[in-house]
Amino acid sequence: MDIFETIAAKYLENNGYWVRRSLKLDISKEEKKALGTQTMPRPEIDLVAYKPCRNELVLFEVKSFLYGPGVTIDPILGKGRYSKRYRLFNNNKFQKCVSKQLVFKLMEEGLISGKVKVRYGLICGNVYKRDSERIEKLFCKKGWVLIKPEDIRQWVRDYSEKGWDDDPVVLTAKLLEPLLKD
Repeated sequence: MDIFETIAAKYLENNGYWVRRSLKLDISKEEKKALGTQTMPRPEIDLVAYKPCRNELVLFEVKSFLYGPGVTIDPILGKGRYSKRYRLFNNNKFQKCVSKQLVFKLMEEGLISGKVKVRYGLICGNVYKRDSERIEKLFCKKGWVLIKPEDIRQWVRDYSEKGWDDDPVVLTAKLLEPLLKD
């Protein structure tokens, strides 16, 4: 669990979602074979967020990439050596299999009921500048959720102005509040 996932989860919780972190799913040998990944370990979804008022479940990939160029579009489209990191977006079979397993697991645990709308999302701490617009257009076209660095920064600014909350994210925001006023 990394700290950026904790910040992202807090952001989602403050926007009306309940959140589960690092949720591992059981995929059968037959499903792995159908996906062409017989040796794949249990898939893990970084954040699973459910918004009850919309009956909407969002499976989020969380990428901070703060010490590099940022999220690029090619792996999201299934191109290049890092495309497996974005299977949730570029592999329809994987997407369907994971969604089915996740809905079943959450229904079995009594956390959701009925027919739930499943969406996919990306929360990123840094986006490669030249790909930013293309990523936004792709996510908009697909109906996916994109939470950009500026969304997180604005939320931290807003959160730093709220009252007392004994949470590491809030306390850090309060400590950084003077720097955020720029």
